[in-house]
Amino acid sequence: MIRVIEDSTSKDRRLTSVLVEASWDLVYYVLRCRALSRAVYLARRDREEPTVILLTGTSWSGLTLPDAEDKLCKETLRFTEELRAALRGSQPRVLQEGEWHMPLLLPEDAEFTLHVQRKLAVVRCDALEYLGHRDTVSQEAAMKRFTEISQLRHPRALEHVATPAAGQHGNFLGWKSLRESMETPLTDKRVR
Repeated sequence: MIRVIEDSTSKDRRLTSVLVEASWDLVYYVLRCRALSRAVYLARRDREEPTVILLTGTSWSGLTLPDAEDKLCKETLRFTEELRAALRGSQPRVLQEGEWHMPLLLPEDAEFTLHVQRKLAVVRCDALEYLGHRDTVSQEAAMKRFTEISQLRHPRALEHVATPAAGQHGNFLGWKSLRESMETPLTDKRVR
């Protein structure tokens, strides 16, 4: 199962978040081959069940066809074809500087300020990695969890929320993740 959950574009570059359910062996193979060089990921590593993975990236050109000798050749080929089809079928939302790509937000989150929405998106990305699903905790609990996440040595969930920005920032080209932006204060404006 591959589903585009957030697709944004700026004047220069597209940023897409994809939710994937696949075997851990396949996910590990794709990541090990560095097929997604301009992407970040969160995965629930569970060998008993399919792995749920959130991929966010600006370049999917590394998705090449596998070698014929690849032991996961058929599965890798199917994964690559499904991911390409999902990306082709998605219509990106145009974002301007200061607007944010926020995967896993729910329609009812529109009532919150942009500041709170970014935090909710981060907490849900984090819950996906550890619980395998979207987090539905209260706003107060989410804000507390965001504080804990932001104090981690490598807060990966912060990398999936991003805003258009010129140049290379971490793994993204043309986008700057919330993790990279944490050095500057986050404004508390309402989303349009």
